Parts: sequence; structure tokens; C-alpha cells
Amino acid sequence: MKKSLALCMTVFFFLVSLPAAAEEAKSETGQGGGFLQGLTDVLGGVAKEGMQKAMDDWLGTYKGRIGEVELVKRQGNALVLDVTYENVKRADGVSVDGRILEGGFPLDGFEINLLPIQGERGKARLTVRKSEGAGESGWAVSTAEVESDQVELFLVRKGHEDRPFGNLVYDLAKIWSDSDAPDEPPQPSEQEETIALAEGETKPLKPVVVPGTVLAPVRTIGTQTQTVKPSTTIAPVAPLAAAKVKEYDFYANPAKAKWRNASTDLPFPGRTDDARGFVRVMASGQINPNNAAQFILQTHPQWIEGGTIAGLYPDMVLDDNVRFRAVAGFLKGASQSDGAVFVVQVYEEGRYRTVLRQRVTQERFVHLDGDLKPWAGKKVGIILRVEAGKTSAQDWTVWVKPRLEQVVSQ
Repeated sequence: MKKSLALCMTVFFFLVSLPAAAEEAKSETGQGGGFLQGLTDVLGGVAKEGMQKAMDDWLGTYKGRIGEVELVKRQGNALVLDVTYENVKRADGVSVDGRILEGGFPLDGFEINLLPIQGERGKARLTVRKSEGAGESGWAVSTAEVESDQVELFLVRKGHEDRPFGNLVYDLAKIWSDSDAPDEPPQPSEQEETIALAEGETKPLKPVVVPGTVLAPVRTIGTQTQTVKPSTTIAPVAPLAAAKVKEYDFYANPAKAKWRNASTDLPFPGRTDDARGFVRVMASGQINPNNAAQFILQTHPQWIEGGTIAGLYPDMVLDDNVRFRAVAGFLKGASQSDGAVFVVQVYEEGRYRTVLRQRVTQERFVHLDGDLKPWAGKKVGIILRVEAGKTSAQDWTVWVKPRLEQVVSQ
């Protein structure tokens, strides 16, 4: 009897509440979808909000950040880092992790020991090791050496590797080999020539990172790693302002150029493992034979015999006595290249004219100087082009501070 009474009361209250719920659903949705649809919307909305809140609360409990990072050891095939972590809200299942970058993109072929953290703050020793037999350098040649320029560190929870947090990126240039001998980073010598072509103050070269150095982060990626993907399409080149151009910096404006190999458009910035060829910029680096350089525009031709890459910059009207100047060379370590040809052209009224053409070997850089006086007062597009030889292996070709300058007549 009591059970029957309780059941009747439950049904009564349910029936009484249904019209109110339906009316509320109708007023909130503004749609005349009927009683059942309105009730479904109300219940579905409540469930969705509850699930989203629960998910946000759950994810929000896993917070923290990377603190001070010290380079402990560097050898041919490994790096050892002391990584501090702090402000960790929940530590269960959370580890310090990382990856190796080149030109902003992750490199494959590395193993990192995951280090479970303990508590809100502490220190973990992280070892990054080049996988045995990992020999694809991303330079169109299989080699035992792989080049990288940064390391990214972060925290991650087991089972949720797609949701790292506290990401930080550090500059740490390195050439990886299969050797376990101590890695001696290149040191500028007193005899080497430093290529500093900018007028006035120039950007300082990145310091050589030796064991004992505390690394300073260069950028924060945020709560989740986001790899910047290059655009797959290139918009038409927009012309510059109508004023006559006295000077122009090609290093600072590669995103405004239209880049191509012999058959297809190329993105900027490109990936160093793109067999179609790629273009990117480097604030500083070393070029052969052993020279410090700044403001580097790297243009790797397509990875085939006679491969090319070329960039057409926006139309401009040249002033009087303008010259193209740059240093052409190869990044340090390029030993397997058979050389490449550097070409500067102007594109005027549908015709291509060659300003300079210079073959450069991997052994030594060359100063380029091209006269643009014949095109004074004319609207032209300027093309920077590199042509591979019989092989494009290690065609790590670079233009150091490529620019236009107005030369004052003496």
C-alpha cells in the first residue's frame, strides 16, 4: 500500500512538472518544436553543460609550468638537462617530457626518458637521446648527422599525451651524431671572419650553450602545443608603394615573396624535411668554412638533380644607383654538396633579366654585388634563385643579409 502511494505521488509530481518544463523549453529555444522536443532540449542542455563543466574542471586540475632549466651534459648523441617544475596542481601520472625542434618543427628519431614528477615543485633530470640508426636529416641526404636549433619542454599526463601543458621553448643549437663522446659546440675563433653586414647595431649572435648554462626560454606555446603549419597557398605578390625604392631587406620580407620550385608553389616558412625544397630565415648561425653570420635567408632547392628554388618579391620602382648585395654560402657542415648557382634576376614587363649569376662551392662563401642601375625608374620584381648541380645533397644554401642599397656616386 505504501509503495503504491509513493508511486502515485511520483507520477503526480512528474505530470505536474511536465507542462512547466515544456513551457520553459519553448520560451528558451523560441521554437515551436512541440512538447517532447522542448523537453529534450532542456534535458539535453543540462546534460551538456554538466558534462562540459565536469570536463573543464577535470582538465583544469592539471596545471603547472616548467621552471629553470640547466644543461648538464652534451655529447654527440645525447643531451642531459636538469628541469625544474613548479606550481603543479596535481602530480598523479604527470611527467616532464620534451622534443627536439628544427626551424620550429619537431624532429623524429629521438628518445626521451619520461620522468614522473613528485609534488607541487621539484627537479627532474631529462635525457634526450638520438635513436640508433636515425639517419634522415631532412636535408635530402641520408646521413648520420642531424641538425637542430631548439628544445621544447613541457608537462604531460599519462594517457593524455595530446594535451601537454606548461610548454616552453629554448634555443639550443646542436648537430646530432651517433657518437657518445663529449659534444664540443663550435666556438668562434679569433681568426674567423664575422659576417656583419647590417648598418649600425646588429643583432647579437646566440650564445654558445655549454654544460652549466641555465637556459632562458624564448617563447611560451601555451596550455597545449600548437605546431604552426605553413600555408599551402601563396597569394599573388602585392606591389610595394609607388615611391622609388632606395633600399630593401629581402631577409625581413620573405613572406611577401612568391616561392616556387620548377613545378609548384612552396610555402613560407617551409619545413626542412620538404623534398620539394624550402625557404626559412635564421637570425644567426655558422656558415662554411667557420664563420659567424647574421640575418640568414636559407633557400634549399628541390631534392633532385638540377633542382631549383626561386622567390619573386613584390614589384617595386627602383631609384638611381641601387645595387643588390649579399653573401652567398652554405651552412656549416655542408660537405657533400657539389656546389650551387646563386642567381638574381629582375622581372620586367613579362621578361626575365639576369643581374648576376655566381657559382658557389660549399667550401667558402662569396660576396655578391649586382648593379641595378639599368632599371632605375622602372617597375620590376626581383627574384632570388638557387640552382642545384648534379645532386642537391646538403645544398644548405644561404643568402646572408640580402638587400638593396643605394650607392652614392663619388
